[in-house]
Amino acid sequence: MLQKFIICLGIICLYIPAQAQMYAGRNTLEISSSGTSAETHLKSNQLVASWVFEENSLELRLKTHAIYHFASEADQALLQEVFMIDSNPLLSMRLDLKDLNLAPGSSAGQQLAVPVIIEYASKELAATADFSYEYDAQKEWVRFDLNTTVSAEEMGLWISETYQSRFSDQVNISVKGGEMTRRY
Repeated sequence: MLQKFIICLGIICLYIPAQAQMYAGRNTLEISSSGTSAETHLKSNQLVASWVFEENSLELRLKTHAIYHFASEADQALLQEVFMIDSNPLLSMRLDLKDLNLAPGSSAGQQLAVPVIIEYASKELAATADFSYEYDAQKEWVRFDLNTTVSAEEMGLWISETYQSRFSDQVNISVKGGEMTRRY
């Protein structure tokens, strides 16, 4: 049994990029949209995230069900129907950072436009995100903020007539970071 475990672990390690660094921490996820007569603003600052940070990319993975616990009853109903939150879909965002020339100790206080691939509910779409960051390799932490607006339909969301007054096809997704520490 132990031999099988070691062999499986070795195979898994072959598929993990050598330069990748895993980070974990808490951050704030905000999702907002304007419907025909009202705005919806969903927020959770207790969202646990994990990221894979490589020299040229950052992948952020968020369990979306956590936002449900901090929402009002009306927002919980919207989350259940529009975001299919009961199935706890993973929101994955992969940012292409190759043009930023990230180096330890670097930062970008201003917002930079970077390509991002968003995966949610079995859909994948390409967008552009406004991105700022601080990276300290010696303290082993990264901090970043990002903001992007995407099409709800392309994201795999379906907005029924019931929620069109509060939610449109344009969805704004913001992730506001705290310190994210390297996970060993």
